[in-house]
Amino acid sequence: MTRTFFYIVFFGLLLSCRDSGDTVGDNSIASNLSGKLVFQSNRTGDFEIFMTNKSGTGITNISQDAFDDMNPSLSLSGNKLTYISDRDGVPHIYLFQDNVSIKITPLDAEYSSPQISHRGDKIIFIRNYNLYGERIVN
Repeated sequence: MTRTFFYIVFFGLLLSCRDSGDTVGDNSIASNLSGKLVFQSNRTGDFEIFMTNKSGTGITNISQDAFDDMNPSLSLSGNKLTYISDRDGVPHIYLFQDNVSIKITPLDAEYSSPQISHRGDKIIFIRNYNLYGERIVN
């Protein structure tokens, strides 16, 4: 019961901190200890995941596809990033690591809100309105 309450409070705080008042379609989502910042933006016509230095230089489009990619989460070390993409018809969680994105959720279900653990070895996410945690296989 305590664990469930913690997750409810955690996601409530997480969602309340999102910046949605931006007029250009950029939403600042996550940063980490290495000074990287990831955000979603529709500046290309559909939502994509971008990474930049904390100074705003070196903006890189991570997802680069014709589908909506949203809700990025960055590991503390900056070497792993998860996000949601609807490129398979329904939202799935993708892991971006070593300049490659791979789908890490096998079921056709409604996935949302992926968050990487502080060690970068697990993610928590919502699937069909239930909270789950999974180990990230490298």
